[in-house]
Formats: sequence, structure tokens, C-alpha cells
Amino acid sequence: MIKDLLASLRLPRRPPKTEPDRIERLLVFLGNPGPQYERTRHNLGFMTGERLLAQQAGARLRQAFKGRFWQGRIDARNVGVLLPETFMNASGESVERAARRGRVEVSDIVVVYDDMDLEFGLLRIRSGGSSGGHLGVKSIIEELNSPDFVRLRMGIGRPPERVTPVDFLLDDFSRSEIPRVEEMIDDAAAAIVQLLNHPLEIVMNEFNQRSSRR
Repeated sequence: MIKDLLASLRLPRRPPKTEPDRIERLLVFLGNPGPQYERTRHNLGFMTGERLLAQQAGARLRQAFKGRFWQGRIDARNVGVLLPETFMNASGESVERAARRGRVEVSDIVVVYDDMDLEFGLLRIRSGGSSGGHLGVKSIIEELNSPDFVRLRMGIGRPPERVTPVDFLLDDFSRSEIPRVEEMIDDAAAAIVQLLNHPLEIVMNEFNQRSSRR
């Protein structure tokens, strides 16, 4: 009798468990965690990621994948935004975790970072290639076992005479540099949005040339 009674009850069904949506693009912004590094040259990637998120209503970073992470839609694409907090030289550990969890192809990863070998104020976008001596990029190549991700390089120029590269990277931008830094961050954030739905070559041509004309 009890069995018949239970069978007659219509209990609500639990919704089936589903995996999170696959990440179509993983946008990675390199830097170092901690307030002492917040406005340094080596944190130009972090600055750009934060600017991009500030343009997305309600976007909030959370702790995940050994970094700060947000997943949502930008320009109709399901994207992940990752700011690794492993310190620069171990960035690949964070990127590999996020890419594996989100089932992201290497070619769908965009990495944004500062570059001393690029003239201050210039942007350069490309896919693949070597690390160019950038230890954060080197770590990502090693952890992904592939160099075939998109890079957005942001030029900070070479250090002045008698200033070591490390001191230069970990120093704040000068007051006179700030206006150009702000333009560079805005251009980089705009380029990333364009990369979500436009061919790489078109975005490369537009933004590489745009920064050279400034």
C-alpha cells in the first residue's frame, strides 16, 4: 500500500547536471599579484584585463585556476578572462588549468603582455612564435606544449642606461608616460573584442597600423 502511494506521488524531477559552457575564447592577461606591482610596467597585461572587464556590466573576477577569473559573454562569445596570480614566471600553470577545464583549443587562447623589445606605445598582434625572452610567455608555451596561441604585445621600450631590465619592469610608469599608456590599454581592449568575431589578419592590420600612427 505504501509502495502504491509513493508511486502515485508526482515528485519534482531534479534538473540534470550539466557541464559549464565550453569557453570559446580564453583571454589571458599577464602580471604579478599584489598592490606593490599594481601600476608597474610588467603589469600592463593586468591593467588591460581590468579595463576590458570594467566595460562589461556586472563582470566580477573570482578566485579560480590559480588566478582571478571571470566567465561570461562578450560580443556574443562565451569567453573566459584570466589574470594568473602565480607570479609572472609560472603563468603557464594557471593558463593550462583554465584551458583544460574550459576545453579551450590552444589557437583560441589570446595572451596579452608587456614587451621591452617593442617601442613604447606600440601594439603588435600575431599568432605563434617564440617567447621572445618573456618568461611568462615561455611558461605558457611549456605548460600548453604549444606556441600556437594568439599574442597581443604591448610595447614598453628598453630601459634607460644604467637601469637593469628587472628594475625597469618592476617600476611604475612615469607621469609623462601615463596618457600614452591609457591609449594603449584602450586600443588593446578594443582589439581583443575585435578578435572575438573577426579574422586575425584583419585585426592585426588595423591595430598594428593604428598604434604606429600615434
